[in-house]
Amino acid sequence: MALLERLVRPEASGWQPLALPLHLPAHGRGRALAPALRRLLRQPPGRWDLPELPAIGGPLESDGAVAEAQRAVATLLGARRCWFGVNGASGLLQAGLLALAAPGERVLLPRNLHRSLLHGCLLGLGR
Repeated sequence: MALLERLVRPEASGWQPLALPLHLPAHGRGRALAPALRRLLRQPPGRWDLPELPAIGGPLESDGAVAEAQRAVATLLGARRCWFGVNGASGLLQAGLLALAAPGERVLLPRNLHRSLLHGCLLGLGR
């Protein structure tokens, strides 16, 4: 059975999704999403998976809808700045590690670390 069919119709393969999935990614199958975002994500991907366009902007652009949303979140949280992350948890963990540890600096991490942190140490020449 093709992967897409298993994801769309899991019961056809005899697999029943967990009522409360606690594995990665830990999104609870979208239950915690805001209703408007849930409706948007149910639409065809080409409608919402947009590149960084001038009208929309991007996390590093000073103008556009993304920049406005980042400013609004920063104000809401009482922060000077806010950047939306890309590439999921892996990219965000690596960005945080690289921002906090200087090149060559020792970093103490647990044995069960997220693999992306190890990759971040390699990228930042951490020890």
